[in-house]
Amino acid sequence: MQFAHLADTHMGYRQYGLAERENDFFEVFDQAIEEVVSERPDFAIHSGDLFEYSRPPTRALLTAQKGILRLKEAKIPIYAIAGNHDVVMRKNALPPKFYLKTLV
Repeated sequence: MQFAHLADTHMGYRQYGLAERENDFFEVFDQAIEEVVSERPDFAIHSGDLFEYSRPPTRALLTAQKGILRLKEAKIPIYAIAGNHDVVMRKNALPPKFYLKTLV
């Protein structure tokens, strides 16, 4: 059995306040998804901090959605574990991964 492991993608992070660095995070995530698809593992796991913020920007959500749909299209299940950046501290608030759950 083979699996792909992703972690700490921190999408939506604008390191040093630079849009270029935010784009780097998106590009690397897209590249990682394509690499997973090309390797054809039995499943993929993301072990935390998919996003930089518990309320990620729209582009981060859309990029994650696109990646998850790409894996689904390739019939590669993905499982995700929440990291410390994924935790929502507000009562009754849902983490961003909850909204992506319907895609898998």
